Amino acid sequence: MPRPKAYDATEVLERAMRAFWAHGYEGNFMSDLVDATGINRSSLYTACADKHALFTESLRHFD
Repeated sequence: MPRPKAYDATEVLERAMRAFWAHGYEGNFMSDLVDATGINRSSLYTACADKHALFTESLRHFD
């Protein structure tokens, strides 16, 4: 049985969205997004496969 998420997915998308607004897509590395979202790297990759997926989900969250 998988462990339950220990973070709020909506809050993670909000923080990622703000990081993309502040620094753009090219200006953010995954390490920057880990810092911005406050979750660890493996959880971020579990939630979104890569930076492009996180960016796309952030846009959907904004919309």
